[in-house]
Amino acid sequence: MNARAARRWRLYQAREYYAFALNRLWRYLAEWGQARIAFSGDAVLVASWWAHVDDALDFGPLAETLGVDSAGLGAGSALAELTDWAARAAVVAPGSLDDPWDVTAAVTEHVLYRWADRSEDPAVIPAALAILALLAARIGAPATQAAYAADWDICLDGGISRLALSRFFTQWRRRQMAGRTLAEAARWLIGDYVIRQHERVALAKLAQNGDTFRFRRHGDQLRFFEADAPARMSNSRFQALATTIHELGFTGRLFTEGHALTVDGRRLLDDGDLPGQPLRDISLGGSTGGH
Repeated sequence: MNARAARRWRLYQAREYYAFALNRLWRYLAEWGQARIAFSGDAVLVASWWAHVDDALDFGPLAETLGVDSAGLGAGSALAELTDWAARAAVVAPGSLDDPWDVTAAVTEHVLYRWADRSEDPAVIPAALAILALLAARIGAPATQAAYAADWDICLDGGISRLALSRFFTQWRRRQMAGRTLAEAARWLIGDYVIRQHERVALAKLAQNGDTFRFRRHGDQLRFFEADAPARMSNSRFQALATTIHELGFTGRLFTEGHALTVDGRRLLDDGDLPGQPLRDISLGGSTGGH
C-alpha cells in the first residue's frame, strides 16, 4: 500500500513539474512582450519572438550555471539529443517508478525548477525544455504506461483541453522519432501548449472573470497586455504536510535551509517502520529523535 501511494505521489509530482515548465514559458513570453510595448495592447511581430527563442536555445549558459557539459546543444540540435543529455546529466537509470532516483545529480527537475523560478535570464527557455525532456526520459516510455496502467490516470487527467501529461509524452516521442530540432520543438510547445492554451483559457473566462489575456495573436503579431503572469508550483498541501512531519519529530523545519532527518526520521526512511509506540514521548509532552 505504501509503495503504491509513493508511486502515485511521484506521478503527481511529475505532472506538477510538467505544468510548471509550461507555465514558466507562459510567464516568460508575457514578460518578454510587456517589456517591448509602450502601452498595454500594443503588438510585437511573432517573428521577433521566434528569433528570440532560437537565440535563447543555446544551452551553454544554462549548462555552465549547472556545472555540466552542454554537449553543444542549440536550436539546430535534434530533440532526441536533448532527451539523451537530460537523462545523462540527471543519471537516469533503467528501472521502475518504485526505484530510487538520484536526487543529488547536477541536473534534476527540482534543480531546474528552483533556478527557472528565480531567474529572468533567456536560459529559462532551455531550462523549461530540459524539465520536459527529463520527464520524458524518466517516465515517458510506453512500457512505463503499460506497467503502471492502474496508476496512469494521474497522467491522463486533463485530456486534450487541459494538456494531459500522457498526451505530451506521445507527441514528444513522435517528434523525436521524426528528427525534429529544438527550434521546431519549441515552436510546437510554445505555439500549442502555451499560446493556444492561454487563448483558450482566457477566452473561456471572459464571461465570468473579464479579460485575463496576457497576450493574444493578431495575424502575424502578438498583442501584449499589462498584467501579472505568475508561474508557481502547486504546493499539494506541502505546508500542512511539512508542519506535520516536523512536529512528529521526523525532520527539522522544512522551511529552513537545513532540515536534516532526525534519528526516527532516518529509521523510518531506511526501514519503512518504527519501533513500537514511537510517538509516546510526544504524547507525554517530550520529543523524539533529538528534538
